[in-house]
Amino acid sequence: MGNRKIVTLGLYTIIGFPLAAFIINYFFSSESFWDIFISKQGILKELIIGMCLGILSGLFAWLIIQLKILQPVREKYQNVIGSLRMNIGTIVIVSICAGVGEEILFRGILQSYFGIWVTAVGFVAIHGYLNPFDWRISIYGAYMTAAIIAIGYLNQLYGLTSAMLAHTIIDIILFVKLSREYPNNRLLAKKNPLSEHSQSPLQTTD
Repeated sequence: MGNRKIVTLGLYTIIGFPLAAFIINYFFSSESFWDIFISKQGILKELIIGMCLGILSGLFAWLIIQLKILQPVREKYQNVIGSLRMNIGTIVIVSICAGVGEEILFRGILQSYFGIWVTAVGFVAIHGYLNPFDWRISIYGAYMTAAIIAIGYLNQLYGLTSAMLAHTIIDIILFVKLSREYPNNRLLAKKNPLSEHSQSPLQTTD
């Protein structure tokens, strides 16, 4: 799948999820949809706390997925993410789309109906990280549930912007790490000039 198609799918997320959130709020809430974006402790504090939690959560997630017992899980996602051959620009755009779109729906709207914990568990389960038939992925899913719960409290205490930023940074870190582990990935090629000579002359880029 080319980078343009991946970005297009990301744009569907950043449009479709907020639209769903707007519709749910319109029919089931008396409050304005735009109130979910109000900062609770100031936008600067939101950005700082969101960035810090995102970096820590993303790096810790990478440490966990590098555990020996989770090697099959890591290899699975390296193949899935790495085979997309996303460049750094695509990774950033897709991460922003997911971080903003998903957080508006799940933390901005659904969390107010189902609570932090239920919404977090549902969110992680929908992404396939909680699988009763695969204990390895569920170990990783348990951590991700804890991270999403923390993001839920972040939204409650500081505001939705901090949750969106934290989610975006987590995705960027994991996408970059997983992509770099994939053989002959573009991110590696940019760091290693010699790898350019190993590429097939028929290979094209977007």
